[in-house]
Amino acid sequence: MARPVASTFARRLISHRTFSHAAPQACAGALEPPPLHTRPPSLPPALFAPPALLPILPISLSHPRLFLHPRILTPSLPSTSTISHYTTATTANMGQSNIAAPSPAPLTSTVAADVDLSRYDDEQVKLMEEMCIVIDRDDKRIGANTKKACHLMTNIMDHNLLHRAFSVFLFSADGTKLLLQQRATEKITFPDAWTNTCCSHPLNTADELVEKDNLGVRTAAQRKLFHELGIEAEDVPVDQFHFLTRIHYLAPSNETWGEHEIDYILFMRPQHKDYVDMKPSPNEVRDVRWVTKEELKVLLNQGVTPGSGIIVTPWFKLICDNFMFAWWDKMMAEGGVDKVAQAEEVEKIYRL
Repeated sequence: MARPVASTFARRLISHRTFSHAAPQACAGALEPPPLHTRPPSLPPALFAPPALLPILPISLSHPRLFLHPRILTPSLPSTSTISHYTTATTANMGQSNIAAPSPAPLTSTVAADVDLSRYDDEQVKLMEEMCIVIDRDDKRIGANTKKACHLMTNIMDHNLLHRAFSVFLFSADGTKLLLQQRATEKITFPDAWTNTCCSHPLNTADELVEKDNLGVRTAAQRKLFHELGIEAEDVPVDQFHFLTRIHYLAPSNETWGEHEIDYILFMRPQHKDYVDMKPSPNEVRDVRWVTKEELKVLLNQGVTPGSGIIVTPWFKLICDNFMFAWWDKMMAEGGVDKVAQAEEVEKIYRL
């Protein structure tokens, strides 16, 4: 039986799924909201995750500490020590693995989930079978599970199921504009929401499990940029992704689905052309837009304005609120993405 907090998420977050298929008009200023409609509410799942995949330090929900971000209600994440909003925890040996190609975790860890996917898009349902990398709160790999299982709020809230993810920020050659996407209406989690260039998960495959120099995450980022936006691999070479830091966050999309991730932040600023060529997949991406810093601030403000009709994904909002503009200023001041990364940051996990 789902905990009562799930219904609270549903009441607060039903606006995440209230937009139509019509694309907003592109303009230099504010984004025009699409007309509203209401999707049927999701049914709460009833399932249990195997203990072997649970993090070593489970979240206690007896007295959850809650803080409210615009459009999301997020439990803060306890640990063995008190962690404040901006405090970091260091993960030892991250990125120092000498294993060239780790063996994928056995595919025996799927969770039987009584959730009806028949009303969702067929292509998106197939993607829910992908195997994500299940980790503990220090980003140590402890198993694998389906994308479906990893994004069910019952697993997240009752079993603290946590997986590895990444967020790509792709800039124009001169660094003045950032590529954003609006997630497709067909997406199961956070449909129609504006977000950074590409957000997804490395998979439980040998090439995407490599932790040395974060190669697995960077390989996954290149794969997903092509899958979602049609950006060719030669335009986004793996060695040009710059890893900045990691954030650990939890955010529901609605009463059934949500995110609980340790998210790797990757910057890229290709120099061989002003703007990379792309052919977005309509099943993944509803709209794209290159924005300046000021235009991004307008979008973020719309995302927290009641009645604006604009949604911003919670991870993108967290990154922008805490890091984005300082990073962007540093990149422009010092002339390159490689100047943004700090040696002391790559070992940290920010608990947001």
